[in-house]
Amino acid sequence: MAAVTERVASVKPEAEPRRDFGYVDISAIDKRTASVNPDDVRRFKGADAPSRARRPIRADDILFSNVRTNLRNVALIASSLPAQLCSTGFTVLRPTAVVLPEYLLRWVLTDEFTDVISETQTGTHYPATSDSQVLAQPVRLAPLAEQKRIVEKVETLLADVNHARDRLAKVPLILKRFRQSVVAAACSGKLTEEWRVQRGADPEAPWPVSSLAAVCRVVVDCPHSTPKWATAGEICLRTTNFFVTGLDVREVRYVSGQTYRQRVARLTPTAGDVVYSREGGILGIACVIPEGLRACLGQRMMLMRSDAARMRPQFLAHVLNSPSTLAVVRELTGGTASPHLNVGDIKEFSVPVPPLDEQDEVLVRLGRLLGLAEAIEKRLGTAARMAAGLPQTLLAKAFSGDLVPTEASLARADGRDFEPASAMLQRLAASASQASGESRGRGRTRRPDGSRGARS
Repeated sequence: MAAVTERVASVKPEAEPRRDFGYVDISAIDKRTASVNPDDVRRFKGADAPSRARRPIRADDILFSNVRTNLRNVALIASSLPAQLCSTGFTVLRPTAVVLPEYLLRWVLTDEFTDVISETQTGTHYPATSDSQVLAQPVRLAPLAEQKRIVEKVETLLADVNHARDRLAKVPLILKRFRQSVVAAACSGKLTEEWRVQRGADPEAPWPVSSLAAVCRVVVDCPHSTPKWATAGEICLRTTNFFVTGLDVREVRYVSGQTYRQRVARLTPTAGDVVYSREGGILGIACVIPEGLRACLGQRMMLMRSDAARMRPQFLAHVLNSPSTLAVVRELTGGTASPHLNVGDIKEFSVPVPPLDEQDEVLVRLGRLLGLAEAIEKRLGTAARMAAGLPQTLLAKAFSGDLVPTEASLARADGRDFEPASAMLQRLAASASQASGESRGRGRTRRPDGSRGARS
């Protein structure tokens, strides 16, 4: 690295106390674009400069954060950036004529470079490497013409990857709206209009509506006390286990057998019961107790057991999770600092009561559509993981000579010579050495006796 970058000496901004400086700290780095956010550039006078504002920067410099290098806080300085200094937490890489700034930027972002430099970090709470370690690392250097082709190809492909990732990021919201739409259709009768026509029923006839209390045999509140937790024993449900897709009991807490018996004294939760969150951050979510789950209730929830002659528990849960019921919840809790629902209000929730055979048909159709959404979500997760790994795959191919034609292969095909990067480095090093020697020579004069003296 030291062979392809210029040495950047630290400065003392307080030596120019009235000068206005722009300053870049690690918090100003936009990792997605590998650039500095101009809005996060701090400004101060030299007299007010923080102690870490010591590294001078200019256009085409690359800032490499020495702290937690695996986070890849790296940026290329744009010519328009109004900043002259950066933190000593960065190594400033100033490319020489042998390497394009964009090429060097992509190199220090590779896993190959990051994995090696991360091993040089010291410290537990604030792991960091040093300038000397960064500058000691090797660089896979291609001829300049090949560097240019690599940069152009990488930038084009990364733009495509970022575009794809942006589109993938929008899918969860689309799926959320899809679920809300199909649940709304299911709970309003629109999902089974065709089914009713096939059976000779009037598709426009509204379903009967009842109160929640009227379609349930039992509605009970949870104990109003924090359970005494145990390291093992019986599962105690918390509202963090509640999701519109169902109870998630992969992470649970436990209570003793005695505590369990106390908390199920009013009603023991059984398969098919509906639990409902009525307080706190996870408010207004209903889940059905699945087969095989033995659990008691924590706080801020209710337990409902539907009347089997009138209401399927799964249908009741969908009604409680529907946009129309959630709108009622928002109306009842809007503007409160600690949102919660009163048990009496919940018992008065309006619940559509279609015939049981139509409820069954709704559940079949709804399950099919929600299953489709779940399948898409799983494929989305796979696609997102693949997209997240593509940048490193591209960089690995770029720096192994597999992304664009190498200069050597093009030269052979054209029957011409080319200058390898190693030869270019040697030539420029020799030129720099010669220039340095000539400069020293011009700085001395020969005396008549043949000795040298300082030039006046």
